Amino acid sequence: ENCFRYLAVAVKNIKVGDSPWWLKQKLEAVGIRPINNIVDVTNYVMYELGQPLHAFDAQQIEDNHIIVKQAQKGEQFITLDGEKRKLPEHALMIADSNKYVALAGIMGGQNSEISADTNEIIIESANFKASNVRRTSMALSLRSESSSRFEKSMDPVLAELAITRATEIILALIPEASVSSSLVDVNNNPFKPLTLTVPEALINQRFGVIIPTKEIKDILKRLKFEVTYKAKTFTIKVPSFRATKDISIPEDIVEEVARIYGYDNIQASLPAISLAKPVTDVALSAEKDVKQWLALSQGYTETYNYAFTDLSWAKKLGLPLEQHIKVKNAVSPEQSYLSLSLLPNLFKRAEENLRWFEEFKLFELERIFDKNNKGTYQVDNTKDKFLPRQSKYLAGVEVTKKSSEELFLSVKGLIEALMDHWNIDWTVEEEAGVYNIKYQDIVLGQYGLLDMSLFDKGDAKVNVAFWQLDCTLTVKYISKAKTYTPLAKFPSVQRDMAIVVSKSVNWQEIKQEVAKISPLIKSLEPFDVFVGKGVGEDKKSVAFHLEFRSDDRTLAAEDVDDLMKEILSNLEKKFQAVLR
Repeated sequence: ENCFRYLAVAVKNIKVGDSPWWLKQKLEAVGIRPINNIVDVTNYVMYELGQPLHAFDAQQIEDNHIIVKQAQKGEQFITLDGEKRKLPEHALMIADSNKYVALAGIMGGQNSEISADTNEIIIESANFKASNVRRTSMALSLRSESSSRFEKSMDPVLAELAITRATEIILALIPEASVSSSLVDVNNNPFKPLTLTVPEALINQRFGVIIPTKEIKDILKRLKFEVTYKAKTFTIKVPSFRATKDISIPEDIVEEVARIYGYDNIQASLPAISLAKPVTDVALSAEKDVKQWLALSQGYTETYNYAFTDLSWAKKLGLPLEQHIKVKNAVSPEQSYLSLSLLPNLFKRAEENLRWFEEFKLFELERIFDKNNKGTYQVDNTKDKFLPRQSKYLAGVEVTKKSSEELFLSVKGLIEALMDHWNIDWTVEEEAGVYNIKYQDIVLGQYGLLDMSLFDKGDAKVNVAFWQLDCTLTVKYISKAKTYTPLAKFPSVQRDMAIVVSKSVNWQEIKQEVAKISPLIKSLEPFDVFVGKGVGEDKKSVAFHLEFRSDDRTLAAEDVDDLMKEILSNLEKKFQAVLR
């Protein structure tokens, strides 16, 4: 199984001596040192045909019998270079009836080498299994000209041509020599004759150029393939020297034709590729956008928390544990429940950061897990069981030394800026101190101030605001539509107004009431809220800027005065407001 073919022939009346000048010259030209006429002939044929040969001293081969077998573990053998080598198990060996005489495909043995006294030789021409030669060569760290050829898988047919050629040259160099045995040939060639059927269209399609049929046939014949052509299909008989793992599939034939025809004859052209416009993932784009906006424009720092809620803060915020999804294989008690809100973890991080900072802003964009609402992912094929809803939420906290009024305006301004950034027409509605962010009648989120009795602020004198938005819901109402508004042709008029109203009246109500009075009112912006002495119990003072402008004329002072009176009159009727 490791020797695919073995040929040998004996030649007598040998006279070992120097090679003729022409043989020495050719060997030296390829870097081989001449040794004697017998060894030089085997080397010459190896370079001429590519088939390694070896010559034994026939007197050293006991019983005129050669055996090819595998070595046993631990055996030793002295090679031609004088080294005693410990043979690896299953190394292929050439032996006589008593001893090893060569390492198959690698190197001969010192005990059978050609000497000046040799008068009869045995010429060996064999074909060995490539993987066996390679393994033995690597195990012994012994690489030779012979092994470098055998380990690439050679054609067993070539062995017969090589031994015939070597015998012919030896008989020519030594006239008195003669063949003293028949040619022994043990043929176990595993490479069966190979015939491939290759459609002409395959060659042209893979090559990308239409090659004339006649030229394809000519190329293959020049490469020693036997070719017949019928019904636009080539039937190709692969020569034995190309059938040793070199040519095995139709695509190999395509490569053979291409390399001879010339890759330079392929006209360079880019493939025609049609690209469909990618579908914009609105949610993903909005997430990336808002993260950049918060970090770069608003000074927030993004946090990443585990998907497990902070139990102490969940209780503080009135989020019962039974509403949370409990983890069956929790690694610790603190990681037993999945988050129903992002705020507990954010407040926990805020408490921890107060050890190093007195003012900071944190935000997180992540999923929450609501077991009371089913999601869209089915658990099985019954269409009855679904995973819990896993909406993405965007939440933030701001910790500052500012007053609660200033902090409230800061977080409110953030929400206004964010809604304006997303181009969402929103309203706000207060409910028990928490302000609901609404689109029409749909609640998108909340914002407000934290009850500081819940917050472990240590010695720091700070206030904390929070906000959160259901991102999965909010992105449905984001509008990227942009409209062009030309610069105003006429100047605007700015006025300020301060009114005293009930604490229950919020700015959004005042803004809506004032804005509907006249299209000349272009903007309203609060700049001060005051509660305390001089205002009255359960009252607050709200001061705001107003901007008036007409698109077709310059407003007179009388026009603005009349509008100011109308604004005050409406606020008095609606909210019992008093001008301050």
